[in-house]
Amino acid sequence: MTLRDWLQQQKFSLAMSSGFFGFFAHCGIITLLEEEKLVPQRASGSSAGALITACWGAGVSANNMSGELFSLQREDFWDPGLGLGLLKGKLFDKKLRSFMPVTDFKACRFPVSISVYDALLQKTKVIESGDIVRSIRASCAVPFLFHPVWIKKKPFLDGGIRDHGGLSSMEKGERIFYHHLLPRNHNNNSRLFKRIPQRENMVTLVLTSLPSVGPYQLQNGESAYNHAYIAMQKAMDMPIGDGRIII
Repeated sequence: MTLRDWLQQQKFSLAMSSGFFGFFAHCGIITLLEEEKLVPQRASGSSAGALITACWGAGVSANNMSGELFSLQREDFWDPGLGLGLLKGKLFDKKLRSFMPVTDFKACRFPVSISVYDALLQKTKVIESGDIVRSIRASCAVPFLFHPVWIKKKPFLDGGIRDHGGLSSMEKGERIFYHHLLPRNHNNNSRLFKRIPQRENMVTLVLTSLPSVGPYQLQNGESAYNHAYIAMQKAMDMPIGDGRIII
């Protein structure tokens, strides 16, 4: 059975992992899904994965999302200020609200779950209601880069701290398509591949040669998107085998 067969066979949930500026690659994946009219019944994510799944759930088309990402400049989110991190995150908030059609979880076209890290309790919390932009910001609040994001008088940080895969909300045995981002300098380290989450009824896509993207490498973002899109095209016709497709 190919990945396309598996995705078309029954309803599926989508999960996308954290990964430093990995949202370009995630967007390449959902662009192909959207073109194939393969919309998930629900989605979850942490950090970069939270950003893309939440925007898609909020009604931002893959085409519009890629356009926003390709035009992104560092000054669009770079707002240093005093606090527990370099950036305040207010420009990031403003940018998201400028193109998201809805900003409340309950208005999304499919249910969205966002993993964040509770800095006081030191554990993952899943947010599924309230202001979705604030939750995205919290899930993307990389320690020391962004200030913690306060929600209901509690400070939250990057969801990938304890939930790299953004899978905490997913039920046991749930039918999941999962895009896993490897660390930027993974060098095909076998230990990192062993840490890739495996679950019953989950098909995982792993891309091994994505271009590096960061606040000073935004020019590589479109290349990362194109790489992921082309890899997803190939993956669609590959057998799912043991539940992992590595390209």
